[in-house]
Amino acid sequence: MYYFDYASTYPTDIEILEQCILKRDDGIFNNPSSTHEEGIKAADLLSKARQKIANILQCSTDEIIFTSGGSESDNTALKGVMLKYKPEEAELITSTIEHPAILETCKQLERFGYTIRYVKPNNKGYIGIENIKKQINDKTKLISIMAINNELGTMQDIYEIAHLAHTKGILFHTDAVQALGKIDLNLDTIDMASFSGHKVGALKGTGFLYVKTYVELEPLICGGGQESNLRAGTENIFGNYMLALCLEKYYNNWTNFNITYMNSLQDKIVQKLKTAFGDNIIINSNALGIVNIAFKNINSETLQLMLSCKGDMVSVASACHSNFSEPSYVLKEIGVPNEFLNGSLRISISPDTKEFEVDNLIKNIILYANHLIKIGKE
Repeated sequence: MYYFDYASTYPTDIEILEQCILKRDDGIFNNPSSTHEEGIKAADLLSKARQKIANILQCSTDEIIFTSGGSESDNTALKGVMLKYKPEEAELITSTIEHPAILETCKQLERFGYTIRYVKPNNKGYIGIENIKKQINDKTKLISIMAINNELGTMQDIYEIAHLAHTKGILFHTDAVQALGKIDLNLDTIDMASFSGHKVGALKGTGFLYVKTYVELEPLICGGGQESNLRAGTENIFGNYMLALCLEKYYNNWTNFNITYMNSLQDKIVQKLKTAFGDNIIINSNALGIVNIAFKNINSETLQLMLSCKGDMVSVASACHSNFSEPSYVLKEIGVPNEFLNGSLRISISPDTKEFEVDNLIKNIILYANHLIKIGKE
């Protein structure tokens, strides 16, 4: 099996998983709120996990709030800010190509009566700072723009946007799930950022929200006061400790990796497929870790199934909403022609990807896409 869906999820790190299981005598399966010896051990592991993450991101432990993943972190950030105000007092700015965790949260806030202002990208998927400026008014309380798009891999200038927000007294949040390790994240100017565990080899259902201590949030989950009163419920010691270890390993893998080699693999995919298909293919993006392509008048779900049968695992869209049969809203927003919308594939690689795996994928895409083109002409 050759894996090309790292933007969806990173394979669980079995070595670190086993390492965590061996911590069973160190309180990893206990309740950190308990005051007996085993509870104290659990609280110590949770503290170590938080400290390790804070060290990697060069921030304070008080700024790390453990959650169940990127989606909960996004919800906590957006609703946490907006629900502090009456609907007529607060507005939020975001883009039309955000992750569903942002867009669906915004739809819910709209149902609550809040005004959401949406900024469109250009045809490369970039959000222009001038377009954001046009949407700002005296009611704007929060701007949320993702760091790296999960379908295209395009990177936004989150620091410029954060600077703009702060000059207007507005908070800035970014969904940084796809960014960790791939870019040099400087959180000094970021008010809130969302992260997911399973994107770095940790367990599903883990993640955290980075939030400056001066940011006041309305909690989504009320109860025992865990996570600085922002996320009630008994903490997931095992999952959070594994997250910290995986984050450290993942971060080192990316930062110590020869990015030139990785870019060469992506360029090879683009060049070989453009040569093979000419006007029957368009390249929607070729960014860090992600190549998004689209075939003319081909059903990509059929192509994906054929590739899967040969052991090549690619995605037809963001796996967070790939159960829907409609074409990608992200590709629609960047103006991909209708005849290509149903033929998109997202190929996402990592430092673990080998060149022979890429060669095999290219060979199979050419074989099966040509077969589907031939059938379409008959």
